[in-house]
Amino acid sequence: MGSVRRLAKARYLQSTDLVRPVIYPPIGRQRAPVDFDDLLRLDNGNFLNDNLINFYMKCVLRSSPFNYLTFSSWAYDNANLPPNKVYFFNTYFYNSLSKPQKDQRGINYRAVERWTANEDMFNYDYIVVPINEE
Repeated sequence: MGSVRRLAKARYLQSTDLVRPVIYPPIGRQRAPVDFDDLLRLDNGNFLNDNLINFYMKCVLRSSPFNYLTFSSWAYDNANLPPNKVYFFNTYFYNSLSKPQKDQRGINYRAVERWTANEDMFNYDYIVVPINEE
């Protein structure tokens, strides 16, 4: 019953046009937006989507301005990892890499070859590739 009430309230808020996407970081090229409909996926029994996963990864990657998202400092401190030694891809990296082009089988390197053109992956101790499949 609680889920039904939350959904009804969420639909009411959405219909009032007061709800705008949450974007983090607020400026820059690699922003992660979360739309209002994405927030409904945070309810029990729902799967997360790419927007939610990418938003969280951005918050982990950067020091978060949100008090309740303190995972980044906790993870780096407890694992003794300097943040500049961990590289995060977004969920679209794996989707692009694993989706073959026409007349091609296997991994699609061409789709992601520019993703790391300006980065030396050997400078990182850990590389995180989140996978979100249907």
